[in-house]
Amino acid sequence: MMTLLQCIKSARWPDDGPLALLPGVDTDKERQRAQEGRSQPQSLTQIHDIPQPALTKLLTSLGVPRDFQPQVDKAVDTLPNLEINIMSTNALGLTVGVARLNAATQPDYRIYAPRYPKPQSEGFFLVVADSIKDEVLALKRIHWPPVEKIRGSGNKPTSRSIVKLKSENVERKVDVLVVSDSYVGMVWRVEGVEVPAVPMVDEYGKSKT
Repeated sequence: MMTLLQCIKSARWPDDGPLALLPGVDTDKERQRAQEGRSQPQSLTQIHDIPQPALTKLLTSLGVPRDFQPQVDKAVDTLPNLEINIMSTNALGLTVGVARLNAATQPDYRIYAPRYPKPQSEGFFLVVADSIKDEVLALKRIHWPPVEKIRGSGNKPTSRSIVKLKSENVERKVDVLVVSDSYVGMVWRVEGVEVPAVPMVDEYGKSKT
């Protein structure tokens, strides 16, 4: 479902390659580059880590004309660059903080989706999963607060989500994923988050160690 929503908003298939979203990119060349896996980015989450000269050179090799560069820069600036922070954990769940490291360029957090018929705002799925059992333990939606509530923060919004989990008698590790609802393959991960077991008590109400 999440991938389908990404494909619809981006007007791209999962195997088109991450840079196929950008204006002027030859989709066939980008698909081949992504399949070979010999250069970055392999995901849109990595695009902000690439130095501008290197990115420009890469895009030129993918057929982007020089006069398209301002459009490309604007599109890249629109893409979110997130930081995921596990703020707290206990036997009953965890609290996840999400922060946008780069300032939003649109007043309503508009996404870059030139082929989508209606303006769309950034949104994300928060997924907590047990990779060993191949189970999804929790799924929530994340939206940014209204712009007027974050003035003074440089238009870099933050969000906090409390996730409730079914308690267990053993300690376990879970993976936390934040998935864009707009851009194909844009996922941030925090793996191996330790969730403690439910405290055991004896017949006198004292905690067992």
